[in-house]
Amino acid sequence: AAATASGPAAALDATVSAYGFSSGGKLSIQAPSIQIVAGDGPRAAGGTISLPDSYFAGRGFGEYDLSAVAGGLTVAPDARVVLQQRNYLPDAALRGLQTGADVSKATGVGYLPEIIRAPVNLQLSATSAPLPTTPYSPPPDTTPLPPQMALQIGAGAVIQADPGAAIGVAVTGRVPIPSIDSQIGNIAGQNAVADIEGTIAAPAGSIVVTGGADAQIWLGAQSRLDASGVAVADTRQAALNIGTVLAGGTVTIHGADASSAIVALKGSQ
Repeated sequence: AAATASGPAAALDATVSAYGFSSGGKLSIQAPSIQIVAGDGPRAAGGTISLPDSYFAGRGFGEYDLSAVAGGLTVAPDARVVLQQRNYLPDAALRGLQTGADVSKATGVGYLPEIIRAPVNLQLSATSAPLPTTPYSPPPDTTPLPPQMALQIGAGAVIQADPGAAIGVAVTGRVPIPSIDSQIGNIAGQNAVADIEGTIAAPAGSIVVTGGADAQIWLGAQSRLDASGVAVADTRQAALNIGTVLAGGTVTIHGADASSAIVALKGSQ
């Protein structure tokens, strides 16, 4: 498994845990590049964190913040990312637990009923590398370089959250820096592209797609940003057909800088 995406997942499982009773903690990963693969595909080259799409279901985190700072962030085509957390479950043994004792030794973990389970939030962000090449050879001027893919959600990929979740996608390019303001010569600017071809679903939640400085947001013809309302059944009352109906959430797509651009192809939703 070390040569596949499950290798990094196993390493994280062995070193970090954030289970809670009502909601888990937050896992933040910052790396040159990040890749979420469909199934358990091969790991990428050095400098890239690869995770299987199954990693985000059934662990103890209530929020994931994935940030690629140089090489881009990719959700592979046909990947299915299900955002669900497991929590500590109430147990009679907790009543006799001494102060300072390890809670995990006195209770198990499992999925709470959906009607009371806290949603898992997700933030995906990518920023262009500070320099376009290594080693760096300064150009004669700051003429912008061609746009570069920085964040991509592939065709057929699905990011599915529980009701009420907050999902954010953000991308920022490289602003030009003239030699007079730089100790290493001219630094050419470059637009960073966020290309969304798949589906992001956060029922009754919020989806925010942000383009920062020198950024382009592309919404493909099959892309779908869905924050529709939803009915959630209370499965604790098996003899009754009860639950709650949640109103639709919000979808926000915006350019946070005058240099950002948004393009939505016909068919995008």
